[in-house]
Amino acid sequence: MEIIPGEGLPDVRVGASRADVVAEVGEPVKDGSVAWYHEAQPPFSVHYDADDVVEYVEVANGAGRGEEAELDGIRLTSRLLDDVLDDLRGAGYTGREVDIGFEYDAGFCVFSMSSLTLAEVDPTEPEDPEDERLVAEGVGIAPVSYWRSDG
Repeated sequence: MEIIPGEGLPDVRVGASRADVVAEVGEPVKDGSVAWYHEAQPPFSVHYDADDVVEYVEVANGAGRGEEAELDGIRLTSRLLDDVLDDLRGAGYTGREVDIGFEYDAGFCVFSMSSLTLAEVDPTEPEDPEDERLVAEGVGIAPVSYWRSDG
């Protein structure tokens, strides 16, 4: 699934109303200030502000079971985080390191919660308890101003 930096996904855009999102992608599995679409491929969530307007979209990894988040042909999830960061840097994306990943000036972040191993998302990789490399587990999409007051 191609992300749109600073805007969201093809069917879920920052600034859309909750009613518009539901009309476009259906009812979420779990609803509230964060609406979860666990059944989608890849799974995603929609974060709403107090007025039920989309302020942030998060795409989870497909954990090797389905579609993954992509940008300009670069797979952003279910890969080694360092490889994703290298590919994005090579494509000209700039940003800064944050506590669990990297935040990009174009309006997205790539992160790892340190909960997956490479073997869990790539069956060709042997399980290695000593391997501490991080797997890119998700992508957050919002305008730069969502993360930075000077955005």
